[in-house]
Amino acid sequence: MKPKIAFRLDSGKDIGLGHLMRCMSIAKELVQQKIEVVFICRNRHSIPVPYEVYYLSEPYLKKGLSIEDELCELAAVLKEQKVDFLLVDHYGATDEWFRRLREMSDCKIGCMEDGIERKLPVDMLINGNIYGPRGDYGDIPVKLLGGEYTLLRDTFRDITPKELSKEIKDIYITSGGTDALQFCGRIYQDLYEWSPKYRYHIIVGTDFEEEYVKKLEETDAQLEFHADMKQCMEDADIFISSAGSTTYELAVMGVPTISFVLWDNQQFIGTTLWEEEANEKGGFYSEYKKENLLASMERMQPVEYRRVLRDRARKLVSGYGAKNVANEIVRFVQKG
Repeated sequence: MKPKIAFRLDSGKDIGLGHLMRCMSIAKELVQQKIEVVFICRNRHSIPVPYEVYYLSEPYLKKGLSIEDELCELAAVLKEQKVDFLLVDHYGATDEWFRRLREMSDCKIGCMEDGIERKLPVDMLINGNIYGPRGDYGDIPVKLLGGEYTLLRDTFRDITPKELSKEIKDIYITSGGTDALQFCGRIYQDLYEWSPKYRYHIIVGTDFEEEYVKKLEETDAQLEFHADMKQCMEDADIFISSAGSTTYELAVMGVPTISFVLWDNQQFIGTTLWEEEANEKGGFYSEYKKENLLASMERMQPVEYRRVLRDRARKLVSGYGAKNVANEIVRFVQKG
């Protein structure tokens, strides 16, 4: 008999889409194995979810709102839906939340985790970040850690690493969906003043401020709206990126990258990439210096060096993380 897998997550403007996208990547793999899945959420999603969704009675999750009050209802839903395994991807799920849920439910419980030290009362912990194996998670029975379990979209599977051009022509700059620090504009301006000979592309995220975009439109950079990220990566000779999940896609694609830590939650990714010498070290943006960026650009000039970065990065991340996670969940639930 096939198990039933549930996902407990929320997404939205104040939370982001990351939880939803990585859960959907696992769900897609499970459905291909004829596994029944259900999403359990408190708020309506801004993008279509092609799976059964059960909405808890609290319709909207506000930023910072605890989810402790939902436990009785959640446990009832798990029982009613006859869920065998619940995977939780939610920053509001505290250690106490997991402990109480275990007491109230008979299903197995897994947790998506981005930290490096958390000893949760769960049956499975998944940290597909490249720094995952460095973490201390205690005696959790099943731990899926590291780049073998990085959750990427299936468009980043079966990738042949790009052949690098001898000369750098196209430089892409991205900060992700938002750019509160105006990272893209500053990096572009400093590079353009240094050398206007390159074709500079700025990827405009969905949450860029309107006034900021107008300033970018006054530059000579080519702005990429609603960018096809895979195509941008195929076209790029170099990417300059914040050290978030985009760097994993860049690694699989084989794009030489200068990465910067813009926010605290990017620190572990950035420092691991630099320690592995898989990215050129941009450093912490709070300590940004133009001369360091230009020194990185000089080091990136020889194609031989860029090939080394490409090959090291590709060894860190698998394009089959979602499939690997789904297989391990099914194996665990069926065999224990």
